Amino acid sequence: MAIEASEAERLGLRVSDDELRQTIKDLPLFHDDEGHFSPERFKNFVEYEYGTERHFVQMLRDDLLAQKLGRLVAANAQISQVEARDAVVRRLEQLELAIVAFDTTRAPDGFEANPDQLKELLGKDEARVRAAYQQHLDRYHIPEQVHARHILFKLAKDAPPEQVEATQKKAEATRQRLAAGADFAALARELSDDPGSKEKGGDLGFFQRGQMVPAFEQAAFSLEPGKISEPLRTDFGVHILKVEERRPAEDHTYEEVREQLARELLAQDAGRVQARKDADELLEGIRKGRTLEDVAREMRLSIQRPGPMTRRPDGFVPGLGVAPEIQSAAFAAPADEKSLPRVFELGNRLVLVEILERKEPSEEEVSKAIPDEIQQLTQEKRQRLQAAWIDARRKTLLKEGELKIDLAALGRGGGARP
Repeated sequence: MAIEASEAERLGLRVSDDELRQTIKDLPLFHDDEGHFSPERFKNFVEYEYGTERHFVQMLRDDLLAQKLGRLVAANAQISQVEARDAVVRRLEQLELAIVAFDTTRAPDGFEANPDQLKELLGKDEARVRAAYQQHLDRYHIPEQVHARHILFKLAKDAPPEQVEATQKKAEATRQRLAAGADFAALARELSDDPGSKEKGGDLGFFQRGQMVPAFEQAAFSLEPGKISEPLRTDFGVHILKVEERRPAEDHTYEEVREQLARELLAQDAGRVQARKDADELLEGIRKGRTLEDVAREMRLSIQRPGPMTRRPDGFVPGLGVAPEIQSAAFAAPADEKSLPRVFELGNRLVLVEILERKEPSEEEVSKAIPDEIQQLTQEKRQRLQAAWIDARRKTLLKEGELKIDLAALGRGGGARP
């Protein structure tokens, strides 16, 4: 607050003693039960919270100065009807797109690396193969896994003893039915309280250590395939568990997978070349005056029509995800330009776009949205002005040596002060 107060004083703003006195008297915090100012309450509060009356008054003066600066900034943060109207139109405008995207990691159909290509890559650029191995270690160092099913009888952690007993009896009766030969999957579909696995016969798929609660995990990794556990209590309730299959840990060395990795890298290289070739061919057709859709159909390419796109701060484009460059280019395109004459690189994709339709908001929609837009834009402008103003003043004070950094205060969550 001290920076704002300093800037306010520099601009000639002042807080008189009368303003301070009146502000203090008007604060409900210092009023008695009848609504009158209480000097005793004032004194007790100030001494407890601020130590001295002088310190409190200075803090209050700074706060009032900052408020005056805020009002001065607000007076300069006016938004016109024209500005608000333009902002509303921009926000509500929509585009319908056709999109063709090429996956640069997908190998061409029928591609297979030949022995000469493998030899060359492993001989001249094996560092690239090793780097790919390190990047995908999770594929080659797979921990032990268990494939299990369960039947869950829900039971709250703080369930009363009689409910715990009833649930345990129900689980034990189910365990006996299984021991007598009942089908586990059928009983899970009939009895389990786990909505995620009930319809799948209690199937939890494969999982590794650290993915389940400890008691459940310990039972799963202790059981032999085909065996059924005793009723088991966890925070979710009482479980009966059956292990279907176990997979031992796998550890593939670089030497074991280097040739496989080299084949994958060569396939990716071929995919990039093919994607670039197809994208350039499509772009060439567009530059000759044809539409993206016409050329894409001729090339038998997949065309996406993902629905309306609006301007979003994150640059989200339906069908593509976050793609601010594509969003900006599409909205900035001239009205007579349909297919954008460029290829966009978006992660592992090469993307071309056609604008199928521009949808402007109706006059009624615009008029209705303008008041709220003015309020929102005014608030944003006010915050920007105040932040820029204070930041500039802070830099000036630092440069002139008038801003002191209280390192002890920083440790307590404080900061700089003039």
